Formats: sequence, structure tokens, C-alpha cells
Amino acid sequence: MTNEVEGERNQHNNDEKEEEEQQQQKMPPMKQRLTQSQMEFFLDYNPITLKAVEYKICSCARPHMRGFHLAWTSFLVAFIAWFSIAPLAPAIKETLGLKKSDLLWANISSVLSTVFARFAVGPVMDHVGPRKSQAFILMFAAIPTCFAGLIQDVVGLCIIRGLIGVAGAAFVGCQFWCTLMFEKEIAGTVNATAGGGGNLGGGL
Repeated sequence: MTNEVEGERNQHNNDEKEEEEQQQQKMPPMKQRLTQSQMEFFLDYNPITLKAVEYKICSCARPHMRGFHLAWTSFLVAFIAWFSIAPLAPAIKETLGLKKSDLLWANISSVLSTVFARFAVGPVMDHVGPRKSQAFILMFAAIPTCFAGLIQDVVGLCIIRGLIGVAGAAFVGCQFWCTLMFEKEIAGTVNATAGGGGNLGGGL
């Protein structure tokens, strides 16, 4: 009887190990490596989702707080580029001899490109992640920002503002990145903090 009980226990343990191995095989490669190596994070985290259950603003510990700071600073830089031309509107209007309606069309092109870029970048981030997507958005927006000084007429202004408006899609990456790093109990606070920090770019 004792041998039968021990045999059943061993069989049960073996079945549990097989189930764990199968679950690990279904996990993405990154989670497999983290599970196998029993990696410890600086912040307290959920061992199943690997998301942090706390946040420390003054910390840059990997991966949670570093991801948080990269999320809001990337959005901050994007916001600076996105709003870089708007304060210069009076000077641009006088220099190029534009009408008020011309500036309005430029503003519309900027907003429209941002809307479409945000729709487009969401599915992309689902596949490649927020880090690479944010890097691409910033590099793309940097090009028209550099050529803003070459604007000669209203058409060029609308094109440049439309291309720079893609930078507004960095907001999606900022929020998505933070959501990936933190549990839902604190995700709202973290997203609000990151979004507010990024919006400072509008003032800068």
C-alpha cells in the first residue's frame, strides 16, 4: 500500500513538471529565459506576469523603472518636436507672407497626421513592442524637423507639419510601455505620471 501511494505521488509530481515545461514552452522566449534563470528584479513584481507591483520614481532599475523613464522621456522629446513650429507661427506668417487660413491648414495637417499615425502604430507595437516603435517614431520625426528651416511656402509648411505630426504617436508607445511594465493596480498612476511628464514637452 505504501509503495502504491509513493508511486502515485511520484507520478503526480512528474505530471506537474511536465505541465510546467509545457507552459514554459508556450511562453514568449523572453519570459522563458526569465523563468528559467529565476531572475530577480529591484522592484516587487508578480512572478506570473513579471510586472512590477510598485514604482519608485527616483530609481532607474531595470527593467521596470528604466522602461518607465524611457517611455516618458521619449514622449517628451516627441512632444518638443511636435510643438516646435507652433510658437513660431507669427514669424513664419510674416516671413513667408502667409494668411491666417494658411496657418490653419498647417495646423490641420499636423493634427490629422497624428490621428492616423496613432491608429497605425498601435498594431505595430503589438508585434514589435514599444521600444523599437518609439525609436522609429523619434528618428522619423527628426528628419522633417531638421528640414523645417527650408520651408518656402504654405505647401511646404503643411507637408513639414504633417510629417512632424507623426511624433504625436509617441503617446501610444508611452502608455503601452508603462502598461507592459506595471500591474493594473498601479498602471493608472504610472500612466498618468508618464503622460504628464511627456506633456511637459509642450511647454518646453
